[in-house]
Amino acid sequence: MSSYRLSRAENQAVLDYLAELALSQDTYPLFLNKLYLNNIALGYLTSFVKELIKKQESLLWIENSGDLRLRYHCWQELSVNLASFAQSLMSQGVYTCQQFEYLDVIDCHGQVYGQLPYAIFRPLGLLSQTVRINAYQVRNGLVYHHLAQRSENKHVYPGFWDNLVAGKVQAGETSLQALKRESWEEAGLIIDEKNTGFLNQYYQFRSLSVGVLREYLSIYVLAIPANFIPCNQDGEVVHFTQLSTAEIIKLIISEKMMPDAALSWLIFVSKSNFIHSNEKVQHQLNRMLPSAIF
Repeated sequence: MSSYRLSRAENQAVLDYLAELALSQDTYPLFLNKLYLNNIALGYLTSFVKELIKKQESLLWIENSGDLRLRYHCWQELSVNLASFAQSLMSQGVYTCQQFEYLDVIDCHGQVYGQLPYAIFRPLGLLSQTVRINAYQVRNGLVYHHLAQRSENKHVYPGFWDNLVAGKVQAGETSLQALKRESWEEAGLIIDEKNTGFLNQYYQFRSLSVGVLREYLSIYVLAIPANFIPCNQDGEVVHFTQLSTAEIIKLIISEKMMPDAALSWLIFVSKSNFIHSNEKVQHQLNRMLPSAIF
């Protein structure tokens, strides 16, 4: 099975794409204020969201050098007040979120401090955890990759192409537990952990229309049986497809694949030797991977 060799133009386009992602990730935090929950720095705020918080009567805050500290007596009180704040944002049409699960609030070392509704994570720039599966088949010596097209109702990257399985690690879950749940919900796939390989983790930090996306993503790899037909269970996927390596490179260059899915896939095909790229692309990919997480 031969790897796909990127043309000179494709190498440069992929390098430019990765460089833009890296630049956003490196410089964007410089324009934000930190959010402290009591005395622990756990989030990042845009100026817009910070001003909205200061107008919320139920939230007690202290501002110091632009950073904001939310004060509370117990975590339950904080959770109720922040859920109310998220509902206020949605009722005003400032922010849209159709997911109501709770996630663990963690710091950069993986320490869990409590749980909050998912709807508040992006406005407050809180760190969440996500799992992704790069699913593929080999037929007649050629590699085909399974992709899912996101629903138009998704508030982030609606209609974009995504990995076959991608989703949040919910409160109290391990990454593997989340992977099994999301695999069934999004593709009707029952995961056998013996056949599912862990590939890598990476951190992303990206601006959104309201708030900040901060995630640790765990990347997994799965060889799909030839007779498998994906079937979405939760309404978040409108279409599935299988594409060649060359076809997905074109999707990425044309920016029709969501960035974290594109980066996850590029890491996968690079480490699996499914593509042959130049040293600059390899260096940029390695640069975007942390040496250790948690």
